[in-house]
Amino acid sequence: MTKLKLCAIIILVGIGLLSCGKSHHTTGTNPPPLPGALQGHWQWVRSAGGITGDAVMTPETEGYSKLLVIRGDSFFVFIDHALDHKGSLEHEMVKSIFNHETMPAIKFGSDQLPVIYELSTDTLSLEENCPDCFGHLYERQYLL
Repeated sequence: MTKLKLCAIIILVGIGLLSCGKSHHTTGTNPPPLPGALQGHWQWVRSAGGITGDAVMTPETEGYSKLLVIRGDSFFVFIDHALDHKGSLEHEMVKSIFNHETMPAIKFGSDQLPVIYELSTDTLSLEENCPDCFGHLYERQYLL
């Protein structure tokens, strides 16, 4: 009976050690690849948030249009069809302060904070990971 218990303990410890793989939070040297579905042209629809959470900005209220272009590991932001800024993208996994789950995020430049994203076929939602920040909604633009 003792040998059976010892074998069971060894097997359980072995399974436990094998299941302890690499964390989903990546840092520095080996970021996860940028998903191909993020590639493309994204038209800004609205931003909402702020201290009270009820500040809403749209192209109509702000008086300008914004287009986010993601190509490879680079991004380009156009305001009213003129290039406003560009840079490199970094992809990583971060813990959300809202649901405490590990979520995919992108950084628009190495000196920027990561922005959590949710992606569907035609929409891209970018959520700043802080309590009084903004969420931004973009719609995919198909070029003919």
